[in-house]
Amino acid sequence: MLDRHRQTAALAICGLLVGCAARTAPETSAPPAPARPTTVTPAAPTLPIVTWPQTPPPELVAAAPPARPVATAPPAPMSVVEAQRRLTQLGYRPGAADGQPGPRTTAALRLFQRDQRLKPSGELDADTIDQLRNARRR
Repeated sequence: MLDRHRQTAALAICGLLVGCAARTAPETSAPPAPARPTTVTPAAPTLPIVTWPQTPPPELVAAAPPARPVATAPPAPMSVVEAQRRLTQLGYRPGAADGQPGPRTTAALRLFQRDQRLKPSGELDADTIDQLRNARRR
């Protein structure tokens, strides 16, 4: 009887470790269940990766738009005295070159801006300074 228990224990251990119990056990199990159908989702379509060579082809270089001009630095500031002297040289009458932006200086500056097709603000902005430095006598 002891040998029979050892044999059963050995078969149980063998079945756990190697799976040999299924070979020695009588066939009392049900037939295997049918396999479930699996659905395979196709991968999303991918686009080819296009890389450009280091230098563009000559036909693209020839068709490229011209480069935009490089922005220049704003003009150096201009003192009121310098603006008054320049307005006087150009034929506008800003009054005395005393460094005080009075009504005559403002009026002369507005007239100059209007003649140069600038916004007549009466202020010494960057465009006005640039035009004052580059203008010719009227």
